[in-house]
Amino acid sequence: MEKDTIRHDFFKSDSFFIDLSLGASLPVNSDNVPLREGMEDLDFTLEVGPRLSYKLYKDETHELSFKLPIRTVIATDIKKFSIQGFLLTPNTNYQFTRERLKIKLKTGPLWADKKYHNYFYGVESKDATLQRKEYEAKGGYNGYRNTLSLKYKQGAWNYGGFVSHFNISGAVFETSPLVETKNALFWGTFISYVFYEK
Repeated sequence: MEKDTIRHDFFKSDSFFIDLSLGASLPVNSDNVPLREGMEDLDFTLEVGPRLSYKLYKDETHELSFKLPIRTVIATDIKKFSIQGFLLTPNTNYQFTRERLKIKLKTGPLWADKKYHNYFYGVESKDATLQRKEYEAKGGYNGYRNTLSLKYKQGAWNYGGFVSHFNISGAVFETSPLVETKNALFWGTFISYVFYEK
């Protein structure tokens, strides 16, 4: 299990496999975001779809692979569900493993369709103000993301963290009035305990 993916293999060979991947984003209360004030809240979104992976190189320490997740995005507030487009996130992954330490670097662009971009960045006429013009996004380039993560295993305990940089320069929704910055930096840490492992 990766921090943004749950895997279930459908097909697997020495270098190529297809699995099911999942991702998610947290809900947003528009009243807490000045640029979205007065607009509808953004629901929790679940991303689900197949992921194609190809192993380019591997030895005892290093692994290089290419991955292609294609996900349907589903928004929900538990009471209702709605499909909010599709997301394509091809990425190249490098992994360094040394005894109990694992370091990963993931880099790649993102693309999404018109419906996805309008869910997050579109402004309907009813939500337009003098400061927030009506805006309809297009499908296409979504941005570029780099993520560095590490995990250290000590017995049944795992300790880790990550830092991720996301840049939307050149994205098709770059001129949306809901865009506050073109660069975002995320980071996090985790501790986990494995109760059972094959």
